[in-house]
Order: sequence, then C-alpha cells, then structure tokens
Amino acid sequence: MVAALNAAYGPATGLRRDDEHVTLRMRYYYAFNSRRYCHAVAPGVPQAIVETGFLTSASDRALLLDNPDAAARGIASGVLAFLNEARQP
Repeated sequence: MVAALNAAYGPATGLRRDDEHVTLRMRYYYAFNSRRYCHAVAPGVPQAIVETGFLTSASDRALLLDNPDAAARGIASGVLAFLNEARQP
C-alpha cells in the first residue's frame, strides 16, 4: 500500500518524498504494533500514515490550502492502485 501511495502522491501534487526525516519512531508507530498494543491495527490489514506536506514549508502549505484536491487525488489514486493490484491473481 505504501509503495502505491508513494507512486501516486508525488505526481499528483508535485511534492517530493522526504525520507531523510522519517524516524524509527515513525516506522514503528504504536498503531502498527499489534504484538504490543491490543488496540493496534490487526496484522494483515493494509495501513499507512500519509503525511501530505509540511505546513512550515511555504510551497507545501500553499498546495495544501489552495489546492487540497491535488492531495486528495494523490491519496485516492494510490489507494485505488493498491486495491487494483490486490485483485490481480
């Protein structure tokens, strides 16, 4: 799911990925840790945290406030691509 979201979001918004600032705490977010937390997402359920941009960045903020449909389109396209891949035998 994450790969499909990554492939769709950038082209839809023109925003680059910022893997440099992804921390281990982000990767092992509590909602994804079903072994440790009973209220986490169940194993096998597709899941992702989507950071749409940085409000501290003038260009990201402008896109998110002036053209929120671009961000929504990127997320929707990624989810649909993931679902279409999952249907393939």
